[in-house]
Amino acid sequence: MIVETEVRNPNPVAPPPPNFAPQRALEETAEMAIESIVRTLPVRDFSFGFKGSGVSVTKWPSGLFVPSAADYRNYWVTAPPPSNRYNEAWTSGADANTASAQTGDLWAYASLGPSQKSLRSDAAVGFVYNPAATANYRVEVTPALITSYRYDFDTIEYADGDVTISAGVFIMAWEIVDGQFNLVTSAFQSFHHEVNQGQDGISETDVAATVPFAATIPLEQGRSYLIGAVADVQLTNDWTMNNGHPMPAVLDPQSKWTLWCQIQGKILQVLVTHA
Repeated sequence: MIVETEVRNPNPVAPPPPNFAPQRALEETAEMAIESIVRTLPVRDFSFGFKGSGVSVTKWPSGLFVPSAADYRNYWVTAPPPSNRYNEAWTSGADANTASAQTGDLWAYASLGPSQKSLRSDAAVGFVYNPAATANYRVEVTPALITSYRYDFDTIEYADGDVTISAGVFIMAWEIVDGQFNLVTSAFQSFHHEVNQGQDGISETDVAATVPFAATIPLEQGRSYLIGAVADVQLTNDWTMNNGHPMPAVLDPQSKWTLWCQIQGKILQVLVTHA
């Protein structure tokens, strides 16, 4: 089963455009090592193709994109060209976030203290795509992700309020113009959305996401696009003291306050085809 997601941005503010500098600095050495490994991988001979079908199994599917260090034999019978491997990764929000174009791994994490109002946290992988024709393209993402979250509130202070937890993955496309990224459109696949009202608590809860999901995105021939899968976690905290004052940053030692959410795992592949 493949989930078709509506092309829209359900949040008031879209995820920020990519910032590659920090991630590139971390991965520069790893890229050199991985390239040397990939060059030595054996290539199978399937030059016979499928008789009468007009299809050669030696050719990597033009719309299939995989992590740059992935073993191609898990996907196809011959190795892909470099342009069909993820070549970008970026994060925003929490400093702890990680993303790897080499492995497809993502970790987006967010937590809030009692006086903090909101945090949006992203981790993404992507690739540059140059469409062969002006058309609507179907972008299908295959995830292996776990969303985990927990909240636990029991305050000595006279206080109350709501918290909102939202987690999912955006399929996004930016047109690349003079080194700038102009958002074309985005589609959001929600993994979890919850509004908690008042004092309450739950133990750590995990939600698995392994079903492919897809969106249709209009692209134009002759232009270059960055297509990304962006793991997005958002927390908001509307708690206040009962007298209307803001919550203190430090609660009484006997009070409980726990609020966090994360998305962790891999983007196994992205498939781009004509819609």
